[in-house]
Amino acid sequence: MSLFVLDSITPPTIAQKDPEVVSPLTTLMINNLLFLRNATFNRSCKLHILTDKAFLPCLLAFLQSRQQHPRVRAYTAATLWSVLYSHQGVKAAINNEEIRSELGLLQNEYSRQVDIDKYSHYRDNGADPAHEFGGTNILVNKDREVEACANKKMEEFTLLAINGIMHLLDAKAS
Repeated sequence: MSLFVLDSITPPTIAQKDPEVVSPLTTLMINNLLFLRNATFNRSCKLHILTDKAFLPCLLAFLQSRQQHPRVRAYTAATLWSVLYSHQGVKAAINNEEIRSELGLLQNEYSRQVDIDKYSHYRDNGADPAHEFGGTNILVNKDREVEACANKKMEEFTLLAINGIMHLLDAKAS
């Protein structure tokens, strides 16, 4: 699958400098992840996807990578959550201590980031949005502002998905 090929590709220079930019590679990854997430709603498709042993490690690598765009990480978390739902074999495969601790660290990291984003506007309440991005073009600044807001929402969703994944793993352990 192209998802595993994408895991081995170094993000373009523009994406490395500013991971908030949606590059063509990011768009391709987002579309692949949305397709996989939707395909996992069908049990027979889920079983077919899971026959590839590199699938789950690839998803976990995308989720852990801070070089990936926030949308890629959010859609990766949604795909992993969808794969785990109603599939005991997958829960058993990733319910080891190493993966659980890594997911716990990610959960804490995203929780911290969401809290910082949520309460940072109190600190910057009087800031002029036109100066925030260092330009005078209002449309460009507005686009960046919209993208930054969307990325914050993606971080919140990623936290929600990781919480759901941890809940599913805890339900299995109980």
